[in-house]
Amino acid sequence: MITKTMKLSDIKISDAFARTHVSERKLQKCRNYFEKFGKPDREIVVASDGILSDGYIMYLIYKENNIEDVEVRVEDWGASSYRNERTMYIYGRHINGNDVDNKTYMWRVPSNWMRFRDNVQIGDVILCKTKYGIGIVSVTDKKIYDKCPVNFRVKKVASKTIFKKRITEEGEIYYGGAEEF
Repeated sequence: MITKTMKLSDIKISDAFARTHVSERKLQKCRNYFEKFGKPDREIVVASDGILSDGYIMYLIYKENNIEDVEVRVEDWGASSYRNERTMYIYGRHINGNDVDNKTYMWRVPSNWMRFRDNVQIGDVILCKTKYGIGIVSVTDKKIYDKCPVNFRVKKVASKTIFKKRITEEGEIYYGGAEEF
């Protein structure tokens, strides 16, 4: 990865970022840091083709302040990256109470986890990496793509353990029988 100066107007914003509802709390925190210290509290990361992959909030702060030239980190996703290989992606929602906006997120399944890929089902609960550590996620969908469908870094499923959805005779849902695949 290299760092270079780039015109803010040359950074391409994907539809995924453009549609993002930015947390006002995060935006204000970043804004306050920038105003106080005159420098970013996070990096802008772009792919080699100039598409933003991380740092959308900092991009917005620079734009607010009419800054034209910015330092960016450039990622080079080579042929050996998951981005260019057939990969299963899990879509899901956090179930630990932190998901106040009920968003669906995406994680990737490591390529050598064949048994996990064969056994994970919609409705199962799994453990996934998040920016805060490990999150408890309810699977809402799973898809296999030949190329990564998004232009930002995708975190991995954290454990081969699957908590299968069970229903009691009374119709109550619970997650039990943790199985490792």
